[in-house]
Amino acid sequence: MYEKLYGTEQALKGYELESRTAKELVKLILDHNLTDAVTLVEGGHTMLLLTEEEEAAAHADYDAALAAGLEMNATWHSKDEMKEVSLLLAFYSSYFLTCP
Repeated sequence: MYEKLYGTEQALKGYELESRTAKELVKLILDHNLTDAVTLVEGGHTMLLLTEEEEAAAHADYDAALAAGLEMNATWHSKDEMKEVSLLLAFYSSYFLTCP
């Protein structure tokens, strides 16, 4: 999708910018001892795909990134796995929202 919209070079630059920004945020938090004040989960790029079209586009982007030479890996979760996660999140969200 990104490659189709912007071309390979711009898609790669966008990925690199996102990656560098995330690394610099983590560095800033650590350098200024802000780990108690900031909640940031370091661990990659997370996407929630809601439709089959979005899933197909994400797979195409991933394949294009690999073909362009990016070193990356992905974990793809099934609809059933995501349904289970969403049920757990809904339960815990309602629990924490109703606690005094």
